[in-house]
Amino acid sequence: MVIEKEWHTINELSEKWLCSVDDILYLGISGKLKLNFDWVVCKIESDTLNLSNISIFEFVTVDDIYYCPGRKASFESLIPIPEPEHKNAPLLRLATLTEDQLALINKNGKASITRAMLSIHDCIDINLPQGVETMIYPKVSTKDIVVKLSDIIEFENITVRKVPVEASKPESSKEIENLRKLLGLVLFELANKSGNSLKHMGKPSAKAIADRLELIIPEGMDTSGIGNESNRKKISACLKMLEPDNF
Repeated sequence: MVIEKEWHTINELSEKWLCSVDDILYLGISGKLKLNFDWVVCKIESDTLNLSNISIFEFVTVDDIYYCPGRKASFESLIPIPEPEHKNAPLLRLATLTEDQLALINKNGKASITRAMLSIHDCIDINLPQGVETMIYPKVSTKDIVVKLSDIIEFENITVRKVPVEASKPESSKEIENLRKLLGLVLFELANKSGNSLKHMGKPSAKAIADRLELIIPEGMDTSGIGNESNRKKISACLKMLEPDNF
């Protein structure tokens, strides 16, 4: 079953695009793709901190102030607004990271968040409460980064328009089908020569084959797009090509 999601994690997107997480961070740092985090989770974590190390999330409207991620902005007028109704509109859970914040995440693995944009006009301002001397700002790491589906689609459309027609010509569906059949035959032969270790009920097991492949991946190899779960689906598709109904 395919689950339609309004956003994807940076790891999911790296598998979809067959690139590394660092590549996607680069797109965010260079301002080519908006990367976000779930402020609701950060707020919950903040609320559980010791009172001597608390951070207050204030939701405000930035009045007539030009904001560009990655550049210092002078917030001259901050007008309080209600907390976004994220329960009814899940996308309101997301706040955009600036290029500077993303650069720190790329360098140090995480970054403290003191302010984040909810939209062009609204932002989160994280303040030190009165009477509190020590401040621990919420931190965001690579695993917390998500990308809105609308931004993914927009970036893909822009990228496709920039690729020359001759370079973007896809392989024919028949050629892809033949490659799957060929790989299916290789996997079938591999399972047969491995006794029953790569079989289930006498048939090649996609799970067993994927588990075996995971053991032989060279250290340091970029595994984007060839994770265990992804491999199982691809192996199953290739083995399915050998079934009589697909001849």
